Amino acid sequence: PLLRSCRLARPPPLRLRPRRMPGATPDTPCRVHRLVVRGAEQTHESVIRNELRALRTASNLGEIHAACAVAAAHLESLQIFEAADFAVDRARADGSQGDMPLADVVVTVSERQRLATASTGVHSTAGEGSMDAEVRVRNLFGRAEVLGVEMEAGQHKSNTFRLYATKPRWGGADARLHAEVCKTVLSHQRKSSYSEKGHTASVSAAVGHAALPGGCHEVSYEAGLREVCHVPVRTASWAVLSQRGLSAKSSLKHSFSRASLDDAILPTRGALLRLTTEVAGLGGVGDAAFQKHTAEARVHTPLAALGLPQLSLSVAATLGLLLPRRAAPLPATGDSAPPPAPLMPPHGVFLPDRLFLGGPNSLWGFRTHGVGPREQRHTSTGLPHAKTPCDSLGGEVLATSSLSLSAPMPGRQFEKLGARAHAFASAGALHSLGGLTGTAAEGLPPPSPGAAFVAGLRSCIGVGLAFPTPLGRLEVNLTQVLRRMPGDSVVRNGLQVGISPPAA
Repeated sequence: PLLRSCRLARPPPLRLRPRRMPGATPDTPCRVHRLVVRGAEQTHESVIRNELRALRTASNLGEIHAACAVAAAHLESLQIFEAADFAVDRARADGSQGDMPLADVVVTVSERQRLATASTGVHSTAGEGSMDAEVRVRNLFGRAEVLGVEMEAGQHKSNTFRLYATKPRWGGADARLHAEVCKTVLSHQRKSSYSEKGHTASVSAAVGHAALPGGCHEVSYEAGLREVCHVPVRTASWAVLSQRGLSAKSSLKHSFSRASLDDAILPTRGALLRLTTEVAGLGGVGDAAFQKHTAEARVHTPLAALGLPQLSLSVAATLGLLLPRRAAPLPATGDSAPPPAPLMPPHGVFLPDRLFLGGPNSLWGFRTHGVGPREQRHTSTGLPHAKTPCDSLGGEVLATSSLSLSAPMPGRQFEKLGARAHAFASAGALHSLGGLTGTAAEGLPPPSPGAAFVAGLRSCIGVGLAFPTPLGRLEVNLTQVLRRMPGDSVVRNGLQVGISPPAA
């Protein structure tokens, strides 16, 4: 054969082996006459042929070599083949086209068993620890698809049941199709006096990869029915009581991500950018009607220019803006307009849609959802009490920034764990639209939204250790809150432990 590759598990460089083509080199003109697929008993041949479409335009052995190498990497990423061999030889019938030789490409694959794989794990979301179990089946219908079911149970009675299907490399391109249906129960009792039930269905298409220069674009559509339930009527705040009941949501979302981090859990070099836009209520469908914009940016750089290559400086910032798309209904004739409620979500925005701030991977020094608009709960006796906790209500305008300096911990044991020590400073704020445009005190001009936002900034400094784990970034920090607002929920003893998911 003129060209042959080895197993996918460790693909070596493809080598040219001239045979029945004297003097063949990578620059030798050659066109592909026929593509033959062998060994694909469970997998449809189109999965393999789509990855080799570049052979149609190959004009020499070097281009055929490159197309086979790229196809081998793509087939390996599907995780449905144990091995794949590519062999190129002179076509047996009509072995030339004019002065240009013709070649046959023979692809021989060894398929993996079509068996389900199961996995279990633990993770933390919004301050709640959860256990999850997942069963997935690959290539059930021979198109390299992935079918799966996932179940999750949280320590505060949250649970999730999800069925999904994914088609990677649709049409041989770097595109992924995904569809899922999901049933969730999210408990916010400790922070906001309610639980959220959801039944949703969504479809999405993603193109590209975050690590590539063009980044990854994903477009998704979601339709769902949410319910704010399990609200303790005697003790919940008025704001939460007013949100009880069902709401329908129909939204279209676009997200872009680009990452060049050297490590997804403890990066010391590179950058990350995420942009997301969600529009709900298009065409008047559903109760929710808003547009939500979020942005996240991180930059990590070692201080080698200062002669300190072990130190890494990190700067991060996040922005969030939630705007209603539907005006509040006018009061009926003869009725007075309702009084302003700066803490309440705007019309068409519900508690599950709002932005929240506080906690690990959000704003250290504060508890989960411990920053932003809050309203005091009622006591069981109906009488006010200064120590009655507050319900976190979220907001529509969010901004955070942080600056940190990290270095590897000395010692053999810390080196094995990959631990890094860091010192950080962070600031952030979360406001409702009504709070930023509220009324001024008597005799004073109303404050500008910018001044009101700056006046609500919180800040914190701290030191700690960070460890890479299979669950993500584990941090143990000592924090000191420098600026807080009345009603904020802070970590009083300063010791805070949290797990952040991988950055990319």
